[in-house]
Amino acid sequence: MNGFTRLTLTGIVVTALAAVAAPTPMPRDATASCADGTWSSAGNRQGACSGHGGMAKWFGKPPNGATSRCNDGTYSKAKDSQGACAKHGGVAFKLDENKPKN
Repeated sequence: MNGFTRLTLTGIVVTALAAVAAPTPMPRDATASCADGTWSSAGNRQGACSGHGGMAKWFGKPPNGATSRCNDGTYSKAKDSQGACAKHGGVAFKLDENKPKN
């Protein structure tokens, strides 16, 4: 292999790994994370991640009193953003407090 071929193959491998490693941001309406790294907004567990390797974790809809959505999909009821979701990867987004939770 000459230097050009080796460099080209390395670039292809690095590009492919970067595409696989890039997680998809969690949608605001996600109710489950799927085994393949995608998200589901299904209303119930059954079939939520059908065709995506099954469900990795079910979160469901926000419980009453939830104020924030954590980066791992769980919810926080902390009144203040500081410290909310500290053990869950930080705050992904704040929930609309005026919107009904069900």
